[in-house]
Amino acid sequence: MKQYVLTITIFALGCGAEPLSAVGVSVDTPVLAPQDRSLLVTAILTNYASAVLRGDGDAVLAQLSSERLARVELAGGIGAVMREQSEQIRLALGDKPDFGGLTIVGIESFESDRVIAATFSLNARPLPKPVYFVLEGGKYRLNLRPPQARTMPAPSPRGGADQALLEKRGVVLANYNVSYLTRNDSGETLLYKLRTTSGSGFSPEYELTTNSYRYDSVYADNCTNIFLDGTEFQGKFGFFWQIPVMCAYQWANKDFYIPSSGSLWMCTQTCT
Repeated sequence: MKQYVLTITIFALGCGAEPLSAVGVSVDTPVLAPQDRSLLVTAILTNYASAVLRGDGDAVLAQLSSERLARVELAGGIGAVMREQSEQIRLALGDKPDFGGLTIVGIESFESDRVIAATFSLNARPLPKPVYFVLEGGKYRLNLRPPQARTMPAPSPRGGADQALLEKRGVVLANYNVSYLTRNDSGETLLYKLRTTSGSGFSPEYELTTNSYRYDSVYADNCTNIFLDGTEFQGKFGFFWQIPVMCAYQWANKDFYIPSSGSLWMCTQTCT
């Protein structure tokens, strides 16, 4: 049986291209064993976040899926994406997160392993959402949020080996709902609502008791000019509904919240 070797390189935060560690894992089938797949997706996320924080745009682009790459120009280019993602990471994990403490908690695969959803913890603190990876051209790429469906590539006019290669490419065939996280850290029971489909009205009102949270599925995005999209929220405090706000999707944090000392609902990161 043919031998495959998985080599994982993890880069250090704040450094250049010198590897912090490299792990070689031999597997005897083209499909990675679960433990090897866990190592791989952990390394991809670590390399991505480390590249964002050290400002290495090329290394960031190298980790991304085609779906995310298509969003880079819509979001204003790699510079804008780096600023957006750096802010997300720092808001969620602090100014100098230690990705040596990133561990995988659980992993699910869909569509014959074309899509992977992995949950992580960082230094024993769980990240609140799964991180998504997609198989493209025989390699897993980082999608961060749940992927959208893509059609199967058109048949190659030359057929033969070209056609066989196309058929082996990982293609996402289903849409995956995106979960947004709302937190109420205040001392009161409060109401909020959000826009769950593109161009539609808001959802029903949802109640959150003090120091509680809720996940809501969004079926279409409403903010298309940033890297990870977003949707619109509206919160109520006292007798009054606040002005709706457009919140950017957070892969490692809550999306919409009210702090313990505040009386104003807000986005973790605004979608502008």
